[in-house]
Amino acid sequence: MEDIKFILARNLTAYRKANNLTQLELAEKLNYSDKAVSKWERAESLPDIGVLKQIASLYNITIDDLVRDKDVTRVKVKSIQKNKQMSHVFISLLSVGTVFFVAVCAFVLINFLGALGADSIFKSWHCFIIAIPISCIVMIVFSCIWFAWPFQFFFISALPWSLAVVTDIMLLSADFENSYLFYLVCIPVQLIVIFWFFLRYAKHKSKGKKVVAKHDIEEQQDNKEEQTNAINEG
Repeated sequence: MEDIKFILARNLTAYRKANNLTQLELAEKLNYSDKAVSKWERAESLPDIGVLKQIASLYNITIDDLVRDKDVTRVKVKSIQKNKQMSHVFISLLSVGTVFFVAVCAFVLINFLGALGADSIFKSWHCFIIAIPISCIVMIVFSCIWFAWPFQFFFISALPWSLAVVTDIMLLSADFENSYLFYLVCIPVQLIVIFWFFLRYAKHKSKGKKVVAKHDIEEQQDNKEEQTNAINEG
């Protein structure tokens, strides 16, 4: 029974983290307290079979997956994480594709209706240029939710430059001679972004060291538990 407790505790923790849930969020979904979830994950108590069924259904796994050894669990967790990453990439690309689909529809509609005069600053093909900064904004949102900070850095950096390009092209259509000045504004903005992400990288690196240290401690504890169990079985 003691072995099952520790295996279940490890698996509950692994699957919860793989699904990006905190103990409090999982507790709310199960209508339990976060203290109860914490006890399960510390192997201080066992959830009843009804709760295990709820958890398995929530993670789209079986109860058997929750009581398997850690090697099998790691493979399953990696599979869950990979599927989530692919889903996030697909949703992001689909959203950007939707932006350009709207741009195509606007382009066709403007040309079909002949809504723009010959002397208009805005041309129908500008729809595609405007779609670029809008796509950057979409990707910034998704990057902040799902992806790592390098992706955030890339798209946040791309946004002001793409806006400058849009402004430059549209003003050139109006014979505005000094449209290049908007690129000068992007330089200090880019420096601010670089400085901000440099601080984030330093913080991320410091946090990573703490996580590695914590992981090493957990591995040592697991090894001690395995040695103790082997001695008891012997």
